[in-house]
This record gives sequence, structure tokens and C-alpha cells, in this order.
Amino acid sequence: FELGSEATVLDLKLAIQSRIAVPRREQRLAAGAQLLHDELQLANVAEATDKDGILQLCLIRLDSARPGMLEGLASGWLALQDLGEELRGDKELVLAAVSANGWSLEFASPLLRADRDIAMAAVQSDAAALEFVSDALRRDQGVVLAAAQRNGWALAFAAPELRADKEIVLAAVASNPLSLQFASEELRQDPAVVLKAVSLKGCALRFAASHLRRDTQVVLSAVRSDASAIQLTGCDLRTRSGLVMQALRANADVRKFLPLKRWVGRRRNGVRRKK
Repeated sequence: FELGSEATVLDLKLAIQSRIAVPRREQRLAAGAQLLHDELQLANVAEATDKDGILQLCLIRLDSARPGMLEGLASGWLALQDLGEELRGDKELVLAAVSANGWSLEFASPLLRADRDIAMAAVQSDAAALEFVSDALRRDQGVVLAAAQRNGWALAFAAPELRADKEIVLAAVASNPLSLQFASEELRQDPAVVLKAVSLKGCALRFAASHLRRDTQVVLSAVRSDASAIQLTGCDLRTRSGLVMQALRANADVRKFLPLKRWVGRRRNGVRRKK
């Protein structure tokens, strides 16, 4: 085949389809042991070029039913759990399935649940798929970070040492502030981590270390986001009148959640009379 210098693998597949009537969907082109993606430019497949400058590739023709399976898995009308054990160990089919529905990783073979490419595709589709990856990949910083960025709830399935990784935990609370509950004890005592979580969702204050739940800066950040967070300080507000007044200035709705409204009113009136 003679193609232009900017031709892609897809262009070659279309030329093959035209010349020898093998449908494009049933073709796979390989350079050695590597399958080539459609968007790859042929000029970049240098390792398969012979001394005469001719590109030598292997054409693999798939079973005619396979393209339909790939389309079904990618579109969701075919479920991975409905396939036989052998097919659930097929990387191409599993990749199509988890890219569309990350949770389907649960039904992949153990070998593919330990495959990093598969795991990354799954957690980028559904962060909760981290539950089904191998133990080794739950300790993989890149995989866990990708899941945490998608939805911090995935932190629940990370290895303990990565729940203590500040970068991962900050990414987790940024996407889901309530994931603070899954962070290590050390990071739940970290003001930067806690402030990030409560500034986005005040009720995340309940998962902070006890001394930070009483910290003025942390409490004010929480009540700005959610006035009801004043109930989560864990301290006797009758002894923290200064904190209560600052919280009311930060968010007037705090008044609705104070257990002793009359006491607060008397305290404020008393201050005014004294002046």
C-alpha cells in the first residue's frame, strides 16, 4: 500500500478494507507484539520499518462477532458479567467495559484487576472501582490519585499508607469533602487538610481532630460554608462567647443552630447596655 506521509493506522485499515474486503472493525494491526491504535501516524512506527524503508505490519482478523461485543460493552447494552470466564480475561474487552462503566471491573479476571491500564481506565470512569483493583494497585499512588480526583470517596479503598499521603488526601477532600473521614489520623490533625474540607462542606468538621473542631479559624471557615457546623465544635458554647459572636458575624444563620438562643440574646444585650 502506498499512503501519504501523514497517514494513520486508520487510513491503512480503510485501504485494506477497500483492497481485500476485510471490514475495518475486524482488523487489528500489530508491529511486533504491539497493537497499533487508529490515531497513530504510520511514520511514527519506526521499529517496524525494514532496511528498504518499507513498513512491515501484521494484520490480525478478529472473529466477526467481536466488534459487536466491543461496541456493546462500550455502549453499556452488553455487561461484562454476562460474558464467559475466558472473555472476562480478555484485556481489550475488559478495557472497553470498564472505560464505560468502571464498576464492571468487579467481574474482570484477577489478572486484569491487577493490570494498571485497566485500573486507571476503571477509576477514571468510576472512582469506586478502586475497591476492585488488586492490593498492589491500591498502593499505587498514580491509580489512587486518579480515583481521589474523580471522587474522594475512593479514599476508603486506598492502602493505609496512601490515606496518609497529603497530596492524595487534599485531592480527595477537594472532590468530596466528606472523604476527610478516611484520611489518616495524622492528616485529620493537619490544619491545611481540615480547612480545605470544611471550607467546601462545613459538616466535614465532624471528622476533624478534636482540637481542630474547637479552633476558631477552622470553625469560622466551616460555618461560612454551613451554619449548622456550629453544632459540631464539641465544646460548650456557653464558655466560648467570643467564638459564637464571630460565627454569627460570619454567617447569621448560625443563630438557628445555637442551643441557647436566649442566652446569646441576653449576652449581646448585656454588652450593649454596658457600653
